[in-house]
Amino acid sequence: METKIMKTLKDILSSFGDKYFIGNELNKAKVIQDIDRYDEELILALLSNELVKKHYAKQIGEYTLIETNKLIESFEMDDYWMDSYTKYSKKIGLTVNGRFLDESTEAVLDFPYKDTVLKAGMSKEDVEKEDLLPNEPFYNEVVAAEEIDTLLDKKILVNAKRYTAEGVEDTAEFSEEDNLILKGNNLLALHSLKEKYSGKVKMIYIDVPYYFITNKEYDAFKYFDLSI
Repeated sequence: METKIMKTLKDILSSFGDKYFIGNELNKAKVIQDIDRYDEELILALLSNELVKKHYAKQIGEYTLIETNKLIESFEMDDYWMDSYTKYSKKIGLTVNGRFLDESTEAVLDFPYKDTVLKAGMSKEDVEKEDLLPNEPFYNEVVAAEEIDTLLDKKILVNAKRYTAEGVEDTAEFSEEDNLILKGNNLLALHSLKEKYSGKVKMIYIDVPYYFITNKEYDAFKYFDLSI
């Protein structure tokens, strides 16, 4: 069964060509992903339709708010709606997010601080200079959004050196043909590179080898380790 609302939604999605279709089949995962991230083109196209606006938007003063949770649910429950007006399956049982426990194959790795960005120094000198001891701060992605934006903003690479067969020399520039060794926080280094090297990186060594003071008399790579 295809209701007027579902037909309207599919007609809107068809206006984007094959962006939301695989052959003749609707790519619901792609639609849900773009709704969830408020894809501007898609949201504007949906809000421009009066039927969609009537059922999936609310007017708050002069502002129109789209109810993305209802939209996403519509596409998640589309399989059920093909032969029934109900979004529920025709059997009784325990469900999570509309799916029966014995049918669910989804699992989420939950660990502390996954909603944060660590303000971390790579070496002992960095940590001591920024007074991060004894605990390095974790910036929450919501309440510390401004601090994270600053942390991940564009950086200036300094103290650049070029290593050749003839030796080491200072340099002020490098090309896409050069291999790069960056000293610094892993996340910040990757953010600094992503605009210029997105889609071009073949391999990255995230952590160099290191020895802790418990194994040697000195840290061979001066790697910051909270355990010592």
